Amino acid sequence: MGIAPVIAQTRSLYKEQQADIERFEVAIAQYLAGEIEEDVFRVIRLNNGVYGQRQGGTNQMVRIKLPAGTITPEQLELMAKLSTEYSRGWGHITTRQNIQFHFVELTKMPALLREIAEVGLTSREACGDTVRNVMACHLAGACPHEKLDVTPWAEATFRHFVRNPLGQRLPRKFKVNFSGCSTDCGQAMFNDFGVVATSRTNEDGTVEP
Repeated sequence: MGIAPVIAQTRSLYKEQQADIERFEVAIAQYLAGEIEEDVFRVIRLNNGVYGQRQGGTNQMVRIKLPAGTITPEQLELMAKLSTEYSRGWGHITTRQNIQFHFVELTKMPALLREIAEVGLTSREACGDTVRNVMACHLAGACPHEKLDVTPWAEATFRHFVRNPLGQRLPRKFKVNFSGCSTDCGQAMFNDFGVVATSRTNEDGTVEP
């Protein structure tokens, strides 16, 4: 019998995203006008999932989170569009189930972030000393050996920690992963916090995941 994670509160991430983007847009303008120092802007930039590039200028790399490694057809189509309109026609799929685009002009970053927000994605805390993208086994929901599909737990963990005050300005980045069985394809044991699904036998002999 499958069970679902209990989420104490359902947060409206979209509204929070819009507020983030507006603040980031203001910070970009202040930075380019020389009103914010580099070290201060760096923290703001990283919290929004944006890295500066070493080639100089204002080209940036943006890292977009795919919680539990899931992506819809609509989101995938948008990734193709973004790669052409904002980057070099292609991007990177990372080992932590993110998608990255390089050579994005800093002033165009708010527009890109608004586009991904419209399809339910975010780059928030994909960089910096935060709780990074929450991963799950790539076979979650399809593996014949899994005790249960860990995807809902991974997604709930992502929603709990994104923008959570507990996860801001950590000593170092913090990585979370979920696996659906002891094979541990998600490599939960290699992360700072890993969850491996298991099962237990009840007194009546039934097995519960």
